[in-house]
Amino acid sequence: MFASLNGMDVFASIAVLLTWALASWQLGKAVRRSDTRLSNRASGWAIGWLLAGTLAVLAITVITVLFAVPGLQFAIGRTLLALPLIVVPAVLTYWWTVPMLLGLRRGASSREDLAGLRAALPPRLTALGGVFALWMAFFLQPVTPLWDEILIYLGAFAVLGLVQVLKLRGVPGRIRAGTAFPGRLKRSGRTAVRVLAFVAVVVAVMIWAAQTSKLPSHYSMMNHTGGHNGPAGFRPVTELTGDVSGTPEFTFTLTAQVTPLTLPSGATVDAWTFNGTVPGPELRVRQGALVEVKLINRDVPGGVSIHWHGVDVANASDGVPGLTQDAVSAGLSYTYRFRAPDAGTYWYHSHQTSSEQVRRGLYGAFIVDPPSPAAVTEVPVLTHTFPRGQVQVVNDSDRLANRSVPAGSTVRLRLINTDIVTRRYTLSGTPYRVVAIDGGDLHGPSEVSGKQLAVGGGGRYDLEFTMPSDPVRLATTDHPDAGIILGSGDRPAQNGGDEFDPTSYGQPAPTPFTATGPFAHDDTYYIDNHFGFYNGEFA
Repeated sequence: MFASLNGMDVFASIAVLLTWALASWQLGKAVRRSDTRLSNRASGWAIGWLLAGTLAVLAITVITVLFAVPGLQFAIGRTLLALPLIVVPAVLTYWWTVPMLLGLRRGASSREDLAGLRAALPPRLTALGGVFALWMAFFLQPVTPLWDEILIYLGAFAVLGLVQVLKLRGVPGRIRAGTAFPGRLKRSGRTAVRVLAFVAVVVAVMIWAAQTSKLPSHYSMMNHTGGHNGPAGFRPVTELTGDVSGTPEFTFTLTAQVTPLTLPSGATVDAWTFNGTVPGPELRVRQGALVEVKLINRDVPGGVSIHWHGVDVANASDGVPGLTQDAVSAGLSYTYRFRAPDAGTYWYHSHQTSSEQVRRGLYGAFIVDPPSPAAVTEVPVLTHTFPRGQVQVVNDSDRLANRSVPAGSTVRLRLINTDIVTRRYTLSGTPYRVVAIDGGDLHGPSEVSGKQLAVGGGGRYDLEFTMPSDPVRLATTDHPDAGIILGSGDRPAQNGGDEFDPTSYGQPAPTPFTATGPFAHDDTYYIDNHFGFYNGEFA
């Protein structure tokens, strides 16, 4: 809707500019023509263009009202700036200019009356308002706060209006003195000069807008200072480490390397691995402890990094090449130091061309235990699909795997979907509770069974249940023959089932605020749509 309204606003602004400029031109002809017949003809054309211009003004008014229907904030710039610059002089035109034009045709007014500022100026100001409305609609729509735009636009409007006053103030005296007006050739030359000057200004502004919109050919994301990288005085990203003082309580070394793998089915994978395995080593730390991970790239082409998916770490350790660090090239290393503030199920993976590197195997589980973890049997389950042949593995197997779990023990399955697509899981053989989603504990989870759990790309679900004496089977709906059987024996994978709805699961937890507040900070952002330049091109 807004794109259509903006297009109509542009065309309506052009219509205002053209119709009121033509009306002003015909009004000038009516003033210059000493022949009554020719003067009346020009005044008739002026009235006709004024009527057409009135329709254009009404169109802009209606468009502004339509913009304001969803909220006044969507039309505030048009309401406070564009519309007044058009409507006010248009009303004055009907108050002063039109009666003079009609009077001229009836003989009640003279050309000298029509040449006065009261009659001659309002149509020209309306055309100028059309120029400003076109600029605001086409290039730069003002948004709140508007005080600076109001001063700039009104100041420019006043200057251009003063130019018109200086141009018109001597015309009545010329008529009284009987001084001849400049000939058509001279007037045409002046008009051509003005038009060319106007076009030159517009072209210059457009060239400036196009040039200033160009993105730099390259810049370092490690030093956000000046230019397109941010205000001068910003700190380098490498300094945004958070509290990493002290001796690390958990230290790990991960070596990225090219590793051909043979899966249990006999299928071979030209994998990229951390420490020679897929998944990479499970990294388990304690909440709030200082963690240090040294990444070594042995021979993975294109460089690697480690992103701690879902973990709230400082920028210096976030592992996003081109944004928070440079990719670690083959033969080099990089050390991450951070504290994991929240307990939960997370995972790590390379973020350098992650669409390729993660799929080829550069990922692993990252578990953050609370200070006093519960006594449960932990079973991290990472599902993954290799790109060649679409081979799916659960942990390190593309076949049905078995794990012995004593009956009566509390089991916590940590489901991690390392793919970019939604994966659906089923757990058959026991009721269970969904105790956490994406690292966050759920409040008041109840038992469910027979459901399909839709876990989004990169998502995590934690399931807890008491191990029964019979086996329990976890599978994905697209590869039901694989998966994991917990306990001894066999059990078929669940067939079908309704999808689990996390939005209606559990109980509401108390919060320090509601949808109405109180808020520590309140910001309003306006997202508008207008034409302009991006990277040197019109868009």
